[in-house]
Amino acid sequence: MKHPSYQLTKYPVGSIRELWTISWPLILSLFSMSLMLFTDRLLLSRYSVLELNAAAASGTAVWLFLVLPVSIAAISEVFVGRFHGEERHRELGKPVWQMIIFSVIMTPIFCLIALFAPSFLFFDSLNAVSETIYFRTIILFAPAFFINIAIAGFFIGSGNVRIVTYCAIAANVINILFDYLLIYGFGPIPALGIFGAAFATGIAEVIQCMILFAFFMNKENRMMYGTSEYRFDKKMFKESIRIGFPAGLGISIEVLAHFIFFRIIGYAGQENLTVAALVQSLYFLVFFLFEGLSKGVTTICSNLIGGKQIQNIKHVLRSACILQIGFFIIIAGGYLCFSTPIIDFFLSSSDEAIILNEKFMTQIRIALFWMCLFFLFDGFSRILVGQLTAAGDTKFLLYAGTFLNVLAYIVPIILLVYVAGGGADDAWMIIFCYSLTTSFVYYLRYISNRWIAVSNTIDERNRSPID
Repeated sequence: MKHPSYQLTKYPVGSIRELWTISWPLILSLFSMSLMLFTDRLLLSRYSVLELNAAAASGTAVWLFLVLPVSIAAISEVFVGRFHGEERHRELGKPVWQMIIFSVIMTPIFCLIALFAPSFLFFDSLNAVSETIYFRTIILFAPAFFINIAIAGFFIGSGNVRIVTYCAIAANVINILFDYLLIYGFGPIPALGIFGAAFATGIAEVIQCMILFAFFMNKENRMMYGTSEYRFDKKMFKESIRIGFPAGLGISIEVLAHFIFFRIIGYAGQENLTVAALVQSLYFLVFFLFEGLSKGVTTICSNLIGGKQIQNIKHVLRSACILQIGFFIIIAGGYLCFSTPIIDFFLSSSDEAIILNEKFMTQIRIALFWMCLFFLFDGFSRILVGQLTAAGDTKFLLYAGTFLNVLAYIVPIILLVYVAGGGADDAWMIIFCYSLTTSFVYYLRYISNRWIAVSNTIDERNRSPID
């Protein structure tokens, strides 16, 4: 018996098994990306703690510029999912091509950002030279990031997520190989340090982009899903920007808050900055779990909305929350029980003075505790963001995110760390409280059902121009 298009697996709609079947390849894919970033940080930490700090601070600045176009490009997943749920299969390639065109348009803009932004971002930083090198190198590869996200949206939205996973794993292997060769040097290759880490990441992204594009343009996809129809569609392009821009701007504001966080921690001294960088690196190593769940929620909910099966969305969210609690138990148990060997693994023998500093070690353990709680509630927030994004309720995400980032994150961090002289452990407590507040606000939005009216409006606006 053939399943309807909105049912992406053989399992009951909204069940844990369905969500896990869709999410685990995305989780594995995001894990490879997290591992890519973690490998950069780990190899740099053993090369120089200053280079690690520069990569952490500069990496946040990079994401500040990437997140808006990345979020816009990712909207291809939402439209692909809706069209797939409505069985409009020949139109699946259309939103992807609009976002590829968008990515190409961004190229000269990011060349200018690479040239001029560092002088403003790192004007009084102690690691300004290294931060600038890392920032400029990654930014110049930015269009490849956007194209990857746009094409991945085609496979994710249609439920064919394993291709994205395999490509991400291949890119990760390439990144690790080039990381080692370029950071430390080998034979005739000189040790390039932080530039080598950034350049290795860029090479891996370009190769991943080429592989994904080859799959996207294969004969089966051209025949069934119209992936060769690369013409510019003004209405589809505008609608993608209309939905993607508020979501991206909201996340940009959150990333800006994280960037401000690192600048404030920098004023508290290198020791506090090292604590923040190490704990953030450990967070990056595991955030792929709930981020994969969030993408799985977006995929399933987009198809359910397209198939007019909104009543099943509550089952999807319940399954996602159960999985997130399971992830939290594993992560918190691992990090809190084995904190000392984990910290030692990050630091080289030249950092023995830091390792023997009991105050430093205590700070990290406390910060890890708050980070684990942040992981739990940030995951709940991301799950709800995945559902609201599938509904197109991105303006709410922008307004609520802006308000919460200012009042629940930036202002408390400034008061507690910059004014009151608190440390990185105090800052992570604030971040946990912020995630708790955010998840509660997004839950209130979900139970209000206002997102349903937003979704219906988008359907009405788009059916005429697309059909």
